[in-house]
Amino acid sequence: MIEIDRMSMSMGELKSNKIKKNRTLPFSVEMLKLVDHFFKKVRVLLNPIWPLYTKFEGQLFLEIKKLLSPEQKKIFENQVQEINYVQRAPRYEYINYYKLTAFKVSLERFLKFTPNTGEWILKECRVYVDGKPVLNAKFWVVNGIFCSIEFDDCAKEFKNNINVKLVVKE
Repeated sequence: MIEIDRMSMSMGELKSNKIKKNRTLPFSVEMLKLVDHFFKKVRVLLNPIWPLYTKFEGQLFLEIKKLLSPEQKKIFENQVQEINYVQRAPRYEYINYYKLTAFKVSLERFLKFTPNTGEWILKECRVYVDGKPVLNAKFWVVNGIFCSIEFDDCAKEFKNNINVKLVVKE
C-alpha cells in the first residue's frame, strides 16, 4: 500500500477522490470494514440514550406494518433493521432513511420490494395524532428500498407523540 503525500493534495482532490493512479488511500478496505463495524456497535450502545428514530417515527413504523401485506411487512421490517442513518428536514417535512457501509450509502438489501426499479409510493396515509387528523404521509420506495417518509406539513411538533394512527388514503 502506497501512502498519499497529503501535502501535495488539495482538499478538493481528497473529497472528490480524484487521486492520481500512483496514489492510493492511506487505509485499506479491511480498515474501512473495521471502522464500519465499530460504528455499528457504538450505535447499538447509544440507542437507549440517543435513539435512531423518534417516538413518532417508531409509531409510524408500527402502524404502517399493519397496513402492508404479509410479504411487504417482512420486507419492510427487514429494511428498517438495516437502516443506520436518518436525515430529517429541519421541520421534518421529510425524513430520509439510509444504510451506510464504509461511509457510503449502500443500495444492497437482504430483501427488496417489487418492482425494484424506479420510484413509487408504498402507502399514502392520513396521520392521526391523539385521534385528530394532522398530516398526510407518503412512504416512498426507490429501486425496491424503503427510503423516506414525506409529510404535507411540519411534523417536528409530533416527534414525541406515541398515540399515532394511520389510515390509508383512498
